[in-house]
Amino acid sequence: MLFVANVFFLSPLHAKEIQDNLMDLFLKANKNYKKGAFYDSAKLYEEILHSGIKNGIIYYNLGNCYFKIEKLGKAIRAYRNAQLYLPRDEDLEANINYARQLTKDKIEGKNDFSIIKSLCFWYTLLSLKEVMLVFIFFNFLLWGMLIIKMFKENELINWLSYSCLIFFLIFGITLGVKWYVLNKMSYGIVTEEEILIRAGNSENSTVLFKLHDGTEFIIEGKEGDWYKIKIPDGKRGWVKKDFCEVI
Repeated sequence: MLFVANVFFLSPLHAKEIQDNLMDLFLKANKNYKKGAFYDSAKLYEEILHSGIKNGIIYYNLGNCYFKIEKLGKAIRAYRNAQLYLPRDEDLEANINYARQLTKDKIEGKNDFSIIKSLCFWYTLLSLKEVMLVFIFFNFLLWGMLIIKMFKENELINWLSYSCLIFFLIFGITLGVKWYVLNKMSYGIVTEEEILIRAGNSENSTVLFKLHDGTEFIIEGKEGDWYKIKIPDGKRGWVKKDFCEVI
């Protein structure tokens, strides 16, 4: 299902060839991982992802490869991408937390969406697609209750209608926030051992501070080959695109 879904509009013969090729790459990548050839395995997983396949297991395996060769930034990036598809995977959660503990920069700060994530536990437990499906479910349920109320109204019907309305609003807000975070906010991560954060988008600009492999940040702007970034403690600066990757 994974590979067929992405080649649906191709001819059956061509689709099968692509499916077989991608499955072959996947099996080779797994085989290389078991042999300890983690770099070669990572290259194959990257090739699958570059073909247009987006899958949590592949991102998870890629993260494990990079972790084995001590590329913390690339590992965390892959794990975070895997979380979009596997939001409740305990092994994934354990791996990303452990990788973050190994990073050199211990930067404390308040996440802009920490409150809603704490109060609305389902925000992190559900993927964007799952939140959308729940929202659609309560949307249909709400309209169904309203139609029933037109013909029959009692205390139970009223209670169910108000309950559906509350859940409809809750998941509607959750969907809006989650969509905004995933589509309008840009995140990045340091993938070099050490980089310089400057006051401007120039090699001649003053160095403000240093960051190290695996440090995550928000991308607030782009100009040429530079990103304007913000780290969790609120500090801002400019970094060259070559020294980091977008999550």
